Amino acid sequence: MYRFMSTQGFDNYDDLYRWSIDDIGAFWRAISDFCDIRYSRPADTAVVKPDDIMNAGWFDGAQLNFAENLLKHGGERPAIVFVAENGERTELSFDGLRHEVARVA
Repeated sequence: MYRFMSTQGFDNYDDLYRWSIDDIGAFWRAISDFCDIRYSRPADTAVVKPDDIMNAGWFDGAQLNFAENLLKHGGERPAIVFVAENGERTELSFDGLRHEVARVA
């Protein structure tokens, strides 16, 4: 959060929070950019109805390929972390995810 806050020119959380409420569309466009979400068609608007959270219309008109966004990363960092009900933890790295996707394809 600190990196995002800094890239947006804020030096404290309260100012970031106020901006996220006062200009919700700009805030969510900045989050999308910061997270490097790749779109095949960008959104017409980030939030259609910012005053109606249940029917806001997030990133209306946008199209993206979920797999493309997951597979753009590589390396040994965890891509998927699963914790079973018994507490057993399993991780799959980004490289492992790419390998499994290629194997299934």
